[in-house]
Amino acid sequence: MCRCPNSTDWQQRTASGVTGSIKQPYIITMTANAMVEDGDACTDAGMNDFVAKPITIADVQHSLERAIPSLPG
Repeated sequence: MCRCPNSTDWQQRTASGVTGSIKQPYIITMTANAMVEDGDACTDAGMNDFVAKPITIADVQHSLERAIPSLPG
């Protein structure tokens, strides 16, 4: 399950969403859970990608490379 201490799923989704003409940020979650279902839970909660602990520089690099197509301009 995708978790954030002291917040509900609704708070996580609404905190990451924005109103008006501003684009929603690309959100990469770091999780201690590495099962496919855990990654699905993160994306279901509105996250764009996830990295499972223990993380490596390569994991973070790959996640950031997946984010590049969503950058403006």
